[in-house]
Amino acid sequence: MTAMRRKGMTYPAIGRAMHRDHTTVINGVRQAGRYAARDAEYAQFVDALS
Repeated sequence: MTAMRRKGMTYPAIGRAMHRDHTTVINGVRQAGRYAARDAEYAQFVDALS
């Protein structure tokens, strides 16, 4: 989700692609951001995807 968002996709578009509601996508992106702030290796992994 985070990589898709960084590529410029909207929350509703990501939700449709993943068969989820856009609010689920918003929550997932926020959680990934919080996790990346605590874990440098995860942050590098996400950066490599996008």
